[in-house]
Amino acid sequence: MPIVLQPTICFVLQGQKRITSGQQSYVYNSGSYLINSVTRPVEASVFDVSESHPYLGLSLTVDQQTVGQLMMEMTQWQKDKPHPQQDVLTQSTPLTESITHILYRLLSTLNNAMDQQILSASICRELYYEVLKGPVAAY
Repeated sequence: MPIVLQPTICFVLQGQKRITSGQQSYVYNSGSYLINSVTRPVEASVFDVSESHPYLGLSLTVDQQTVGQLMMEMTQWQKDKPHPQQDVLTQSTPLTESITHILYRLLSTLNNAMDQQILSASICRELYYEVLKGPVAAY
């Protein structure tokens, strides 16, 4: 299915998903997540799903202001290390235990309106922080 992918962090909870943009294809599942940093058209498809095992996913639109603030705060910890140039606009990345734990906490706020309103923004900030520190990040 053709879609327009926004700057997003995408998680698959069940099944697998493939995003194709031009000649590049990215596959991610419950053991990985997708980071997309630009708005662009892509083709999306899901697989390894059935009626009894449907696709379940979560996309978190990147709050660019929060991510920018985090990057500025994190820069002081990397004064001596050069930041590698990030030429990749989209990438599939292995899921870490920390990110899995934060994602679980974020999803658990959906069961309570007060938790969602009060906690979800700070949990999202923590998730952005862990993604910025993740396996493909400079921090």
